Amino acid sequence: MAGPLVVAVRDQLVLARLEALAERLHLDVVSAEPPGLGDGPAALEALEGRVPVAFLVELELPGAIDRITDWRRRFRGVLVAGSIRVPDQELWHGALAAGADLVANRGTFVVQLERALAARLEGSGPAGSLLRLPVRLMERDGDGLVGRLPDAPGGSIAILRIGAQLYAIRDECPHAGASLSDGVLADRIITCPRHGSQFDVTTGARERGPSDFPIRTYRVTDEAGAVAVEVPD
Repeated sequence: MAGPLVVAVRDQLVLARLEALAERLHLDVVSAEPPGLGDGPAALEALEGRVPVAFLVELELPGAIDRITDWRRRFRGVLVAGSIRVPDQELWHGALAAGADLVANRGTFVVQLERALAARLEGSGPAGSLLRLPVRLMERDGDGLVGRLPDAPGGSIAILRIGAQLYAIRDECPHAGASLSDGVLADRIITCPRHGSQFDVTTGARERGPSDFPIRTYRVTDEAGAVAVEVPD
């Protein structure tokens, strides 16, 4: 049996649609609101050892972005999706940067979610799977941008070199969508060229605003000179 949908949603309309979707797909629903699944290990007991099919969160809830970050860290590759009542560009970008695979307004959220879930349940996009996207590095001296994946799932990815180490980040500032790779990299900190937000490229952590959110990072592999970036399928 497939794992449950873990839901942190208070919007009654969205909840009703999610419950109807779960019934159609023969899935259980586990409530994470309240308490939140990210609030401690005890909340994981409701899963009874099963790996969730998806985590679903209402982005206006307090701590929603932190929940996405926590879910992505604990359950790598599981579908994470956020619904939003009123379009908010920074919140939208923040959710994607934290690791959400899908963000949609409340009117289309369940429709888009059903498509994504159907693909995974049919086997064309299994939960937990990763794509390894090959990267052809640019030749350059010193630290800085050495590659791009403009058509990666979820948005463009920039590959940066710091010393002998490679790092990959989502190439979009959560604040207003500027290309971070056009900014200045100093030590581990990249500065957005538009409004000056700063992020640690090794962890994704926000170091200075106006952005309120971190950036998404990805694992880089280098096997015998074949460099690739791992992204959720």
